[in-house]
Amino acid sequence: MDSTGRPYALVMQKGSVAPYELKKTGLSGARSVSQPAQVQRCDGERV
Repeated sequence: MDSTGRPYALVMQKGSVAPYELKKTGLSGARSVSQPAQVQRCDGERV
C-alpha cells in the first residue's frame, strides 16, 4: 500500500478459520458518554 497508495485486503477461503467462541468482555476502546458533546453554531450556518 505504501508504494502504490492503494488499499489492500486479506482474502480467505470460507471455513479456513477454526470456530472460536467470543467472550463478552465489553467493547474495547469504547466509552459511555454521560452527556452529549457541546456544539457551537456559527452565524449563517445551515443545519
